[in-house]
Amino acid sequence: MKILITTYGTLGDVLPYVALGKGLLHAGHQVVLGTSERFRDFVEGHGLAFGHMHHGGAGTVAAGLRSGRPSVIVPFFGDQPFWGRLVHSLGAGTKPIPRKKLTAGRLAVAIREAISNPDLQKRAEEIGKKIRQEDGVDNAVDVIEKIMKDT
Repeated sequence: MKILITTYGTLGDVLPYVALGKGLLHAGHQVVLGTSERFRDFVEGHGLAFGHMHHGGAGTVAAGLRSGRPSVIVPFFGDQPFWGRLVHSLGAGTKPIPRKKLTAGRLAVAIREAISNPDLQKRAEEIGKKIRQEDGVDNAVDVIEKIMKDT
């Protein structure tokens, strides 16, 4: 059986689901754990497939794009729908699922697409590589120094 487990929060929130996933994996099931990018190594280190899903806040979107892995975004409010649409339009994530339209089936389809669509994976990796090659701090310092010289 194919099983999708999802959770948000801290490591304390993720730990029991990793344990559950390992038990299900040991019983012969295919398991994907969908959670925040910061737990990818932990989840994969326990032999589970990882699905990057999040709310679509600017900082989380930046981390997801930098990782070079496709995102599944479930926006809740504020600017999150904007960032979800942007990631999707860049080809680095699935179509965002608004919270009010979120169902287990829709989430499962989106995570399956994120972890199995080679075009989505390739585009996400291209964007991530480009971002990882940038030196954002030096660029910011250059801009600030230019502004200071011009004023």
